[in-house]
Amino acid sequence: STLRRVIGMEILFLILLTLVLGWAGGSLLLVLIQRCLLNRSRTVLLSPGLAGALALAMGVFLLFLLIAGLINYHLLQYRNIMDPTPSRAPDRIPRRFRRTGLAAGILLLLLSILMFGSSQYEESVVSAIVMILGTGLVVWFGGALLLGRAGRRSGQRKSAGVLVSMPWRYRFRTSAGFLFLLITLNALIFTTWLPRVCADRAAGPVSGLFPYDFVYMAHSDEAARLEAALNREQDVTVRSVPALRITTPQGAPWKWEYGFTNYYMTVIWPQGQHMLIPASAYRKLGGHRNGEVDRLRGEQVHIVFQQDITEPGHPLEWYLTCRNRFRIGQPLEEYDFYNRDQIFRSHEAPSAERAVLTGAFQNGRQENLVVMEDGMFRKLAAGKNGKEGPTRIFLIQTKGKAARLRVNRSLEKLAAVSHRRDSKWDSSIRRYYSRSEEIRRAGAVRAFRTTSDLALLGGLMIAACFTFFLKYGLEEQELRQQYRLLRDLGASRKFCRNLLGRRMNRQALGSMFSGAALGVPYLLVMIRIRRITGTDFSRFLRTLGAGTLAVAAIYVVITVLIRRYYLRRIIGRE
Repeated sequence: STLRRVIGMEILFLILLTLVLGWAGGSLLLVLIQRCLLNRSRTVLLSPGLAGALALAMGVFLLFLLIAGLINYHLLQYRNIMDPTPSRAPDRIPRRFRRTGLAAGILLLLLSILMFGSSQYEESVVSAIVMILGTGLVVWFGGALLLGRAGRRSGQRKSAGVLVSMPWRYRFRTSAGFLFLLITLNALIFTTWLPRVCADRAAGPVSGLFPYDFVYMAHSDEAARLEAALNREQDVTVRSVPALRITTPQGAPWKWEYGFTNYYMTVIWPQGQHMLIPASAYRKLGGHRNGEVDRLRGEQVHIVFQQDITEPGHPLEWYLTCRNRFRIGQPLEEYDFYNRDQIFRSHEAPSAERAVLTGAFQNGRQENLVVMEDGMFRKLAAGKNGKEGPTRIFLIQTKGKAARLRVNRSLEKLAAVSHRRDSKWDSSIRRYYSRSEEIRRAGAVRAFRTTSDLALLGGLMIAACFTFFLKYGLEEQELRQQYRLLRDLGASRKFCRNLLGRRMNRQALGSMFSGAALGVPYLLVMIRIRRITGTDFSRFLRTLGAGTLAVAAIYVVITVLIRRYYLRRIIGRE
C-alpha cells in the first residue's frame, strides 16, 4: 500500500515535469522561429515574470522529486522497533557537537533571513536553501539534545513516555527525516509562497500602474517636431519633462569561478535603463516626498521604483553590489571589470520610494526614475554624454480610440528613425510605451504568477499532508502493538487514545506552528524590502490574515481527519 502511494506520487511528478518541459520547449522553439524566420527581436513568452514563474515551478517539481527520494530512503530504512528480534542495531544518535550543531543551525537560519532581505539575493532561492540547511541542523542536533530528557516520568506515564521516545531512540534517522520534511514544507509555505500569493491578491488593478496612454522618450533632435505634431492633434493632452537616459551595470556575464582563476572577462550588454529627472520634474509628476528631494545636494539621488507590491524589492544596480552606480547616456558595448567604477560612477541615495509616476514598465526592473537636484541635472545635461539617448519624456493622454490610433501611428513612424540603434545596445530598451499593450502584458504576467504561486502553495500543502499520512501508514502496525502493550499494563482506552493523539498532533501541528513562527521574520523583511506602506499595507495584512487562517484551517482539518482515520484503525471501536 505504501509503495503504491509513493509510486503514484512519482508518476504524478513525471506527468507535471513533462508538461512543464513541453511548455518550455515549445516556447523556446517559438522564440527561435520569431527571431530567425520572422526577424522579430521581441517576444512576451519569456518575459522576466514568466521566466521567474517557470523557474519557480521547476523548483517545486524538483522538491517533489526530493520528497519522493527521501520517502523511498525511509521505506528502506524503516523497521518495526516492536519486533523482538530486530534485523539491525538501533540508529546511532549524535552524541558529540550537539550544542555546536544546534547553534550552527540557528546561525544558518539567521543568515537566511539576512540573505532574504539583502539587495543581492532579494527573496531568492539561495536564502530558501540556507533556511532548509539550518532547519535540518536544528532538527538533527536539537532532537538528539532533547532525546535524553524523554521518558523521565514515573509509573504509567513513564512507560508511555518510553514508548513515545522509542521511535527516536531506535529509528532516529527516519524520525528526524520525517520531522525535517514536515517542518521544511510548512516553513516554505509560511515564509515564501503564502506571502507572495497574498501580495498578488492585495495589489491594486493593473490599470493603475500606467497613468498615461503613451510614454515616449524623445531625443533632442525630435522633441520639437514631436511636440508640434501632437499639438496639432485634437483630443490629445501632452505633458513633457526633461530627462536623461542612465544605464547601470546589469546582467553582466561574470562568473564566480573566474575570480578563483584570476580571470576577468569584459562585460557586455544588457545594461539596465532608467531615467534621470530633475527635482522640479519630480514635483510636476506628483511626487509626494518633496521634503527628501529638497535636501538633495550635489550628485545625491532619490530613487523612485515604479512597481507595485507584487514585485520583489531590488536595488537600482543589479551587478554584484548595490552602490547605485550609473552613467549618463547610451549603454556601452563592453568595458573591463577593473574600470567599471570609473565608467559607472557611484552615487549616494539617501532616500528611495515605491511609486508610479510615469508607468511601471519592465515589471519595475527598468525604467525607474532617479531624481537629482536641478543645478546638477542641468550640468550633466550640458555635457557630451547628455546627448546619448532621450532628453525629454512625453506623457500623452488621448480621448477616444481614433485619437489613440493616430498618435500610435505617429509615434511608431518617428521612433523607427530616432531609436534605430537602441536595439543594438539592448533589446529590452523600448522605443515608447503604450498603455493598452502594457496592461495586457502586465496582466498576463500577474495572472500567470498568481496562478503558479497558488499551484505551488497547494502542492506544498498536499506534500505536507501526504508526508504526515505516509509516516503513520508506515507506523500503523507498530502503533497497534504499542496500544496492546499499554492495555496490558493497565492503561485505559481513553488514555491510550489521548497519548497517541498527542503524539500525532505534536508531529502535524507542531511542524505547522514551527513553520509559521519561522515565517514571521521573513514576513517583516518582505514588508520592508517591498516598501509596503499606507493602504497597501493594511490591504496586505488583511489578505495575509485571511490567507493564513484559510491555510491553517485546511491543514488542521486534513490532519485531524488523518489522525482519526489511523486512531480508528489502531484502537478500533471496542
